[in-house]
Amino acid sequence: MQPLNFEEAVKNLQTYLRAISFFDDRIPRVPVDGIYEIDTQKAVTEFQRTRGLPESSIVDKNTWDAIYKEYSEIKRATERLPSPSFFPAEPRGHISKKGEKSSFIAIVQLMLRELSVIFDEIPEIIIDGVFGDETENAIKEFQRASLLDVTGQIDLETYNRLNNAFLSISYMS
Repeated sequence: MQPLNFEEAVKNLQTYLRAISFFDDRIPRVPVDGIYEIDTQKAVTEFQRTRGLPESSIVDKNTWDAIYKEYSEIKRATERLPSPSFFPAEPRGHISKKGEKSSFIAIVQLMLRELSVIFDEIPEIIIDGVFGDETENAIKEFQRASLLDVTGQIDLETYNRLNNAFLSISYMS
């Protein structure tokens, strides 16, 4: 087994901190980009401060172990959570497309925005509940990356794949 390089280790750290930030709003949400810069340093320092560890912004063994332990506890707890589905039940065979305005589209936009933090091919979009050009392009990129038919529309298969991707990165990645 090959050891992790520095960038992969930082991505793991950022993934763990991001998961923790969903359950503790004192921890700033960080991008998962493999770059140990100011955002990641602030999150590490805040984690250290709120957990009674020496505040250094440096991830020593004690800090790493505490972050990983908390992340593992979150992962175990969230594995038992049911997967919510907001996809419209009626009409049967529903497809959301450009022009739709709804809270469902806002939920899809939130999922896409979170996924854009990790996946470069998905553009960051505005969450406004309006299925416009930005949302359509983000859906197309998600479909392309997920090996789905690239339609720019949200059918049940696209939504399920999006929901699963969102849940997997949001809490534990």
